[in-house]
Amino acid sequence: PTRVMLYEVYLDDKAFEAHQQTAHFKKYLAEAVPLLASRERHVWTRAAP
Repeated sequence: PTRVMLYEVYLDDKAFEAHQQTAHFKKYLAEAVPLLASRERHVWTRAAP
């Protein structure tokens, strides 16, 4: 594939921040991100529960 989309849902900002501190996330940043042609991040807010 030439495009990949990751869709993640977190309970709140604290949960997202905790995810960013995990070993697997840091490994992804170190190993996968340098291989990307581009990286975009979009943040959406849930309109209803």
